[in-house]
Order: sequence, then structure tokens, then C-alpha cells
Amino acid sequence: MEREPKHTYWLVQGAIGGFVAAALVGTIMVTVLATEIFKDYQTFFGALIALLGALATIWVLRRQIRQADDFENDRRERSCFASRSVMPAALSVLGRYSDDCMRQLIKLHPQSDQDVVLPPSAPDPLFPEIPSESIPVLREVAQYADRPIAETIADLLGHLQVMNSRLCGLHRNLLGYHGPGGAPYQVRVYHIENLMIDAAELNARVASLFEYARRKSNDAPTALSRANLLNALFIMGVGDLTFPDVTKKVSEFYPNG
Repeated sequence: MEREPKHTYWLVQGAIGGFVAAALVGTIMVTVLATEIFKDYQTFFGALIALLGALATIWVLRRQIRQADDFENDRRERSCFASRSVMPAALSVLGRYSDDCMRQLIKLHPQSDQDVVLPPSAPDPLFPEIPSESIPVLREVAQYADRPIAETIADLLGHLQVMNSRLCGLHRNLLGYHGPGGAPYQVRVYHIENLMIDAAELNARVASLFEYARRKSNDAPTALSRANLLNALFIMGVGDLTFPDVTKKVSEFYPNG
């Protein structure tokens, strides 16, 4: 059986206490007012009793408000625990998404001059669909988590949206999409490299949240650094020897270590 909420219990107790106090105050008032000695002070004692009654009412109401706040905080913590318990799985899905995107981008990269325009015969990349099932989970965590964590999740989801939009644009242009003037959009190597960095950044942002998701820490991760990006690129198979221009761009985009 579900336990009765604390705030309901205290509402009942407050009502009983108010009834007892009112009965006691009424008895005292009748006794005092019936006494001949205090007949001249009826107004004074009436005002005093009314003041005491008002103070008692305020005390009971404040107690009830505190209990309601405690109940709401408890509900919020339980909701946060529930959403946080499935957060690692949602992050793992996003991590796989970034890995799959990187593999397709590596296939597209000709590893040649940065100004080379990809030929029409470039392979059609099979970019994965954005993992929409992870978004509601992260959104719910952000709803109940402290502000620094909520902001970190918001930044991650914002980057995911931007990256997915750029991937869709790249895919469209590789298929020969023509601009307003009738000429096809040109896809250059640096477009691919910028998206490789986007994929690595998504991977790094996801990795930074695992400590919180697994309840190893309640603190928000530190700001993304150059070291985080280079480590993500290395793990995803993009290093100084194979893709020197990509790692060079990271140093330009993220000057702080």
C-alpha cells in the first residue's frame, strides 16, 4: 500500500490542533469574560486572544508549507534518480552515433589537399539517424538536475542538433544539390574535417557526463578543452599521422589546453 504523503498527515494534524486550540481559547474567553473583575477589560482580552489565535494559525500554516516543500523536494529527488538511472544507456547510444558518423566521414576524406572538391563519384555516406530515443531521457535529467548539469546537457543537445543539421546538408550536397543559381554546391575537404571535429566534440561531451550518470560524482564536468578533443579524435581513429590537418584545426579552434 502506498504511504500517505507527509503533507496530508500534517494538514490533518493541523486541523485537529486548530480545533483543540479554538475550544481551549473559547473556554478561556467565556471564563474570563464571565468574571466580574475583568468586565472592564473585555476588549483588551478579546484582542489579545484574537492575536494569539492569529499567531497560532500562522505557525500551523508555516509548518504545513514546510512539510509541502519537503514532500516536493523528495518527489523531485526521486524523479531525478529515476531519470539518472537510464542516463548511461542514453549516453552510450549517443556515443555510438558519434562513432558511426566518424567512420562515414573517414571514408569520405580523400586525405589530400584541403582545397580539393570531392568528385561527383564520391561514395554516398550512410550517416545514421539521429538517436531521438536518447533526447527525452536527457531532457528529463536536465529538468530535475542542478543548474550546472542542466546547462551541460543543454549544450550537448544543442551541439547534437547543429551537427546533425550539418551532416544532412553535406549528404544533400554530395547528392548533387543545386543552389539558387543552378550550380551544384561544392563540397571541399575542410567541410569533411570540420564535421570530423564535430563528431569528436559530441563524443567528448558524452564522455564527460558518464561520471554524473553513473552517480560517481554530482558535479558538472569541466569545460571542454583541447585535450578532450584530441583524446576523442585519437580514440575514434583520427591522429596526427593519418589526419594532421584535423588535429591542427583543433588547436586553432580550442587554443586552451
